[in-house]
Amino acid sequence: MTKNVRLKTSRKAQSEKAKRSRKPNKVRKQAPKSNRTREEAKGATQPDPELFIYDRAIALFNAGRFQSAKEAFAELAVARNRDLAHSAELRIRMCEQRLASVGSTVIPEDV
Repeated sequence: MTKNVRLKTSRKAQSEKAKRSRKPNKVRKQAPKSNRTREEAKGATQPDPELFIYDRAIALFNAGRFQSAKEAFAELAVARNRDLAHSAELRIRMCEQRLASVGSTVIPEDV
């Protein structure tokens, strides 16, 4: 009756053994080249018009033109992109708050 006993080895010996048994890294194959021309590729990656509207609305918001920005964000509230629509709804509320604070600000008159 014999027992299978595993010999204890140091971590250094284990790592050297692992290095020797390691297989070389595989080289990735290159992706097949497309038959499309650059013009066709540019046409396939047209910018999203909703993003263009969002950029314009953000520029209006940052310029302090809150009513115009609110109208631009209202166009995006029904956007196909749900994240963009949600962000537009939040920005509409922000515009409403800014417009309300501007309207309620009373300029003190000289006495």
